[in-house]
Amino acid sequence: MSTQIDTTPAGIDLEKFRSDWEAWHAEREAELGDPKGWLSVFARIFVTPEPQTIEGVPGAWRLEDGIVVELAEGEHLEFDGVRIEGTHAFGPFVERETHYLTYEDIIVEVSKWGETYLVRPRRPGADAVRDFRGIPTFEPDPSWVIEAKFIPFPWGRQYHLDAEGGVTETYESPGEVEFERDGETYRLTVFYGQYSTTPGGIWLLFRDATSGKETYGASRSLRTAPIREDGTVILDFNRAMNMPCAFTDFTVCALPPAQNTLGLAITAGEKTPYERLAH
Repeated sequence: MSTQIDTTPAGIDLEKFRSDWEAWHAEREAELGDPKGWLSVFARIFVTPEPQTIEGVPGAWRLEDGIVVELAEGEHLEFDGVRIEGTHAFGPFVERETHYLTYEDIIVEVSKWGETYLVRPRRPGADAVRDFRGIPTFEPDPSWVIEAKFIPFPWGRQYHLDAEGGVTETYESPGEVEFERDGETYRLTVFYGQYSTTPGGIWLLFRDATSGKETYGASRSLRTAPIREDGTVILDFNRAMNMPCAFTDFTVCALPPAQNTLGLAITAGEKTPYERLAH
């Protein structure tokens, strides 16, 4: 049975807890507001056999055994330090493979998500970067730092998750976490992969009773510290984050599996972005 961490002054250094959270939050806002971060994406196309163009970006983009760009006379892009002109074929990608091209101050991402190829350009002066006001959050609360039990599957399971943006993404799950709150026990399927940046850590996608109200309706995510040798793992919901789709329509974000929708109101972590509240 999992338990909540003792949140009395004897069990946790409240001053350090607050300062650590503030440092994390500042780093999170800096990352999101970076001129080359997610907010700098200003367009998105799903690549199809029919050529498509993006205003301000060289080339016509089409699908033919992977992404192909046709650059008109006088147009060029830089790819891995090499100037490319005319027709350039990138060939097939594996899932989530991503490459970056440049043109003046624009960075052009070409990538594959699920079975879908995408082109997304970024510009430091994009409107979303200019208008970014930070990320609203609940007040940090030590009671939402919860010790959970990791329950591994006998073997890894693959989940094909729908995503905002109209694609399907595949993630591998090593198991579930079980935790207790207010006398009730909850379970969440967890994943590892690109978002689990801490070695030995796991990543969760979830909805809860605040979703679509105080928090963004589609999902929030949480990265954890490594699973301990005794099979426990700390879930600090104060660090629950919005996925990039909460801030911009030009990203692709996996949605939680059905079992990761909780009746519990997790009143911790990031709230609905200011930009969405304005709409």
